[in-house]
Formats: sequence, structure tokens, C-alpha cells
Amino acid sequence: MTKDDLNQIRGVVREEIDTALEPIKGTLNDHTKILTSHTKILDDHTKILTSHTKILDDHTKILTSHTKILDDHTQKLDALWDQTVKLTEDTEEIKETLKSHKNNLTLQSDNIVKVDKRLTEVEGHLGVVAPPELSIIR
Repeated sequence: MTKDDLNQIRGVVREEIDTALEPIKGTLNDHTKILTSHTKILDDHTKILTSHTKILDDHTKILTSHTKILDDHTQKLDALWDQTVKLTEDTEEIKETLKSHKNNLTLQSDNIVKVDKRLTEVEGHLGVVAPPELSIIR
């Protein structure tokens, strides 16, 4: 075998290999295009997710701030509620005291009327005229 024969065999083998590899290269190129397309889509999604993550982080900061404000307001409302309960209890106590005083005042007024009636009768029997400043106003 000569060098030309070897070169000729090499050429034929190379052609056969190239012919056999053509469908594989085509499939590889198709897969490369698909993979490149998917990579671009994934890159786009990554950018969108990064943007959404930043937005969510910003919203989380705002919500954290609002939560602190709500916690402060809750504490203030709790304190006001405690005061309201205390004032309600005090008001009930005052109502009971007023009712007792009203009952006592009614009783005393009735007693004054009775005493005035008795005194007026006694003064009438004795002929005493009471000065106007000592009269009971009704």
C-alpha cells in the first residue's frame, strides 16, 4: 500500500464518518438551539424573579413597619380598654352611691314634711307665728 492509497482510504473513511455524523450534528444543532432558547427563557425568568424578589423584600419592609405601628396602636388600645373598664366600674359605684343618696334624700324629705306638719300643728295650738325665714318652701 502506498501513501496515496492510505490517503485515499483516509478520505473515504473521513467521508463515511462525516456522512454518519451529519444527522447527529443536525440533531446536536437542533438541541443546541433549543437549549439556547431555554437558557434565554430561564435568564428572562431569573431577571423577573429577581425583580419580584426585590419588590417582595420592599413590601416585607413596609409590612414590618406597619406591623410595628399596629403593635403600638394595640398597646395604646389595650391601655385605653383597661381605663374604660376601670371607669365603667367607677361609674357603677357612683350610680349605686347616687341611688343610695337619692333614697336617703327622699326619706329625709318625707321626714321634713312630717316634722313641718307636726310643728305647724303645734305652733297653731300654741298660737305661735313662725317668721317667714323659718318656713319650709315646697
